[in-house]
Amino acid sequence: MTDKIIFLDIDGPMIPYRALFLPGQTTPMELFDPVAVSLLNNLCSSFGWKIVVHSSWIWMLGGDYTINHCVKQGIKPEHFHTESYCKQDINWRYDRVAEWLNRHPEVIDYAIVDDEPFKDSLNFKYPEGMSLHMVLVNYYVGFTFETYNQIKAQSKPEIKEKDLDEH
Repeated sequence: MTDKIIFLDIDGPMIPYRALFLPGQTTPMELFDPVAVSLLNNLCSSFGWKIVVHSSWIWMLGGDYTINHCVKQGIKPEHFHTESYCKQDINWRYDRVAEWLNRHPEVIDYAIVDDEPFKDSLNFKYPEGMSLHMVLVNYYVGFTFETYNQIKAQSKPEIKEKDLDEH
């Protein structure tokens, strides 16, 4: 069975504008919306999704720093794919996703969570239908229950070895 991947952006989905009003919020904003974190953790634990970060944070701050920050903000470490972030040296977010997917052709179930509308570039060959995997969020409200349901709708039931033994 192949992994189901959530390509995750941070600013917008996990740190929406409304997070400006969280107690203790920093400038620039670093505190994640705790509801967004809970929804994402539930998707991963309930439906077997794995997270790969494609945010500009990895390009600007580095992948390891970004993943560590995500964990400090409450995303469970076990929910990250073994290759938990896209290449750091690629500037455009959707080029980062395309490059990652091109190296992982076994991955066909994925959702790209972002507040930036999809736009391809001439730098990478995009997998066919990549734009159809977009889950666009509103920058002001972020990762919501609606986002959760869009990704959940793409989830195929997990087949466990126990289930196979019973048939």
